Amino acid sequence: EEEGEEEEGPKLPTIKDVQQTLAQGEQFHNIERVTKVKALLRRRLQEAEAWEDKAKGFLATRTCTRKSSSTNAGRVSLNMLQRLRSETRKIKLHLDSLAAVESVLEEAEAWQAKARAVLDEEADMTSAVLAEVLEESNVIGLVMPEIAEVTKALAEARWREKA
Repeated sequence: EEEGEEEEGPKLPTIKDVQQTLAQGEQFHNIERVTKVKALLRRRLQEAEAWEDKAKGFLATRTCTRKSSSTNAGRVSLNMLQRLRSETRKIKLHLDSLAAVESVLEEAEAWQAKARAVLDEEADMTSAVLAEVLEESNVIGLVMPEIAEVTKALAEARWREKA
């Protein structure tokens, strides 16, 4: 799907849409069916708001830690972000932070592919190349399994280059 194109299918309601619908439904509070719909909408709204809070927390943590050292202290793991994205399937509302979460995941997956390619290509595994790849992981700011592998390979490459 190209950037700027709308997805096919119905547009998901926003959190604000659900809040407005619930407010408008207050005048029908005695009708049993409306009461059930309102309860469902409230649950969906709570799920969506909780998801947004988690997503914003993860994204803020990522922003703070990616500028720090290459340690994993305080960083969000790639798996946590992937689980967060999978939670959106049951919410079925438009989530403002979803695009940012997906963008980070795309960056991380692209970096993982690059790291894998460098690690698999022993001939090009100089300390300079590995250091550059490791630095790129800091920009992403997530904990990923390949970071440890690249760090180890970098230490080995530096040792070989000194010998």
